[in-house]
Amino acid sequence: MLLQTITYPDDFPINIRIAEIKNVPLHYHSDIELVIVLSGEIHLTNGYGSFTLTEGEIFTNNGNEIHSIEAQDEENLVAIIQISNSFFTKYFPTLGKSTYRTNALRASGSKQNDLCKMVLMILLQFLKKSPNYKNDCINGTVELIEYLNKYFNLFTIENALPVSANEENPIIIERLSRITSYIYEHYKEKITLENIAEKEHLSVFYLSHLIKEYTGMGFREFLCFARAERSEIPLLDTDKKIAGISKDVGFSTTDLYRKFFTKWYGHSPEEHRELYQPLVMSSLNPEQLDDSSVSSAATVIRGLLYGLDADMDIDIAQKKEAVIYIDLPAFKSKDKSKRLIVTVSDEEKNILGETAISYSTEDALIEVVLTREKE
Repeated sequence: MLLQTITYPDDFPINIRIAEIKNVPLHYHSDIELVIVLSGEIHLTNGYGSFTLTEGEIFTNNGNEIHSIEAQDEENLVAIIQISNSFFTKYFPTLGKSTYRTNALRASGSKQNDLCKMVLMILLQFLKKSPNYKNDCINGTVELIEYLNKYFNLFTIENALPVSANEENPIIIERLSRITSYIYEHYKEKITLENIAEKEHLSVFYLSHLIKEYTGMGFREFLCFARAERSEIPLLDTDKKIAGISKDVGFSTTDLYRKFFTKWYGHSPEEHRELYQPLVMSSLNPEQLDDSSVSSAATVIRGLLYGLDADMDIDIAQKKEAVIYIDLPAFKSKDKSKRLIVTVSDEEKNILGETAISYSTEDALIEVVLTREKE
C-alpha cells in the first residue's frame, strides 16, 4: 500500500530513525517528514522530481507527497524525522496544508545552515535522552516549524524542478503560502483566479503577476501542476481508469490531463502506472535500512555541527569542551577495576589538545566530556 501509517512511540509526537539507507520504496503519509543526509549521498524522488542529496542537505516530504529514497553511495547515514500533524496543529493550524521546500539548486546560504543546525540539535537531544529530552525535542520542533513557515513555505520551479524560493519578504511568503495551500486544498474543484483574487483582496492582474513571478508558473499551469501531482496517488494505488482519475482530480478532459501529466512526469499516466506501480512499498517490496548505533550517529552529528559553526565564522579553537556519546551496553559496569577507553578523533584533538576526561551515566548513553585544561 502506498499510504503508510506512522506510529509514534510513548506518546511522543516525533518519530526519528537514523540509519544507512539501501532502499525505501515509493510511499506517502499524511504527516510531514524531514530527511537529512548525515554522511554519504542518496537519491530521493518526490512526485515527478528526482534529487541527489549530499552531506548536510535536507529534504522535506509534505503530507500526501509520494516519495522514495535509495542509496547513491555504498555507505551513507541518513536521519528521517516524522512530525505528527495531529499534535503540532495545535501550535500551527495550517500545518497539514504546508508546501515546504527546503532543497535548492543554488548554493545553500545561511538559512539552510540555520535550518540544518535546528534539525541536528533535535537529533542530538533525541539521542542523548536526558530526563527532559521529549520536551526539548518538542520545543525544538516548534522552533523548526516556525522557521519553515517563515522562510520555506513557498516554492518555485527552477531547471524544471520545484525548489525553495529565494524570497525575503515575509508578507510575500505568507500570502503566496496561503494561495498555494488553497490551490492544493481545493484542486479538485472549479477554482479560478478571480475566486482567489477576491479572497485575497487583490486585483486579478496583480495576483496573476505575483503567482507567475514567484512560482515560475501561471495560475492555470500551477493548478494543473497540482492536479497532476495529486493524481499520482490513485494512479499507483488503484486500478481505476485514467478517465476516472482525470475527472476526480479536476481536469475537464482526459486529453488535458495526459498533456499536463506528460509535461511534468515525462511520460503518460498509463506509462507511469506500468513503470512505478511495481515499485510501491509492500510486504514483497519492503524498506531496507540498517539502523545506526547511538554513539556513531551522535559523533557524526556533532561533527556536522562543528562544521556549520566553522562556516559561520565561529572560531573552533576557542571551544573549551567536546562530548562523546557511548552506548550503555558498551559500558554498564560501575566496577572501578573496569576501565573506560575513549578514542578521541583527530578533529577533537585539534579542538581540545590535551584534555581532562569525565563521564556521567544517563538513560541511554554515557556522556564523556573532554575539557581542555586551562592555558
